Amino acid sequence: MIQLDAGNCIGISRFAETYGCHELCLSTSKFICQHFEEVCQTEEFLELTRAELDEIVSNDCLNVLTEESVFYALESWIKYDLTERQQYLAQLLHCVRLPLLSVKFLTRLYEANHLIRDDHACKHLLNEALKYHFMPEHRLSYQTVLSTRPRCAPKVLLAVGGKAGLFATLESVERWDPDSNTWASVERMAECRSTLGVVVLAGELYALGGYDGQYYLQSVEKYGPKLKEWQPVAPMTKSRSCFSHDTDHTRPPANTSQQNRAGNLICQFGAITYEVNKELR
Repeated sequence: MIQLDAGNCIGISRFAETYGCHELCLSTSKFICQHFEEVCQTEEFLELTRAELDEIVSNDCLNVLTEESVFYALESWIKYDLTERQQYLAQLLHCVRLPLLSVKFLTRLYEANHLIRDDHACKHLLNEALKYHFMPEHRLSYQTVLSTRPRCAPKVLLAVGGKAGLFATLESVERWDPDSNTWASVERMAECRSTLGVVVLAGELYALGGYDGQYYLQSVEKYGPKLKEWQPVAPMTKSRSCFSHDTDHTRPPANTSQQNRAGNLICQFGAITYEVNKELR
């Protein structure tokens, strides 16, 4: 049985394709997509051909927290052999879901990234992405030029806070992985919270307000999957629990939370999306 890892999966994928090992080819492709952020740090990734790279970063199932990871991977590949590869930049930039990048990130690329700044075709793509942010009434027409479809990263369920019995309020977070059908603990929140609001923004999970067993809360904390820790953010102006919430973002609106009978919130967590309770969208 071949043991795949970030350092050998591309080489094994090439072997499988050369010798017509269909099942192995599918397995390595799935592994590369699921572990893209580790794979793109390897020497094998930097030695990909342009066609191989194009196929990987175009994949809808690429498991990335944000499209920034895809851009930085492409940039590293270009810089590995700048003289030969710079000509492919605009073509590869089409594989990045540019409208899903923030205005701040796009502006920084436009102004400070010399690879982008010196390439007319790249600047045009960034202009189109910025129009998507600033001219929402024309978004349908931009979808024919730039892809706005979120990546379909592997999803898990999160149970965030809630109550255990009549009085005990929880700060714990648990994650269910549908592939392995197992639950595992995630880092605890700083405060106990039931009837809280949970939402995702820019790939980070936010816990808002709620009730800690004594007081209604106005505090907010966020969980960063990369850092694997909860951090406090600015509190709300008023204490809240059992409330609706949304995100003002370029993606379709995030889900409005609903409380289940135990007071927990069950969230489905993908790269940047959540689905709450009965798979509300």
